Amino acid sequence: VWRPVGLWLLLLAPAWVLFHRAEPHIREML
Repeated sequence: VWRPVGLWLLLLAPAWVLFHRAEPHIREML
């Protein structure tokens, strides 16, 4: 059960970090 969760964390963590880094720029564009 925990292996899929680990895979999701590995896949989502980088996307989450990139999203938070780009968030201020997205707000400025909007």
